[in-house]
Amino acid sequence: VGIGFFASGRDSVTSSAADPQVEQLLDDLMAGWNTYDADAIRATATDDAVLNTHDLTATGALSLEAAVERNRERGVSIERVGDLIVRDGGAAIDVVQLGRRGNSSASISDDFVLVLRLIREDGTLKVAWDRIYNYQTWRSLGL
Repeated sequence: VGIGFFASGRDSVTSSAADPQVEQLLDDLMAGWNTYDADAIRATATDDAVLNTHDLTATGALSLEAAVERNRERGVSIERVGDLIVRDGGAAIDVVQLGRRGNSSASISDDFVLVLRLIREDGTLKVAWDRIYNYQTWRSLGL
């Protein structure tokens, strides 16, 4: 579903060999989620980014802080799995990364597909948006 946009990009380069700056950005993003640090997560993103339906300027239940706190309460940790798929379109870089989410209160892990749009802002890569697709749901549908 979310990966289909890669098939239409014939004017760009698609590769599994990621730019070290892309790798570092994803490492920083994952570290922010794993240390439950909303400010660190926000530092990887543009000011108007939407991270998995959470507007960075929202308050209350939709806020990034609320999402981070839910993860902290549940002991959620995430890790990158396998190589990136990267499509560099010049103005934007689209990235797909497989991941695994664990929970300290259960021995269950949940695989997911993370799709991101990165842009360059003042010479630095930033996340403009991301979306997480739950792989277990896809598997149960036979996809």
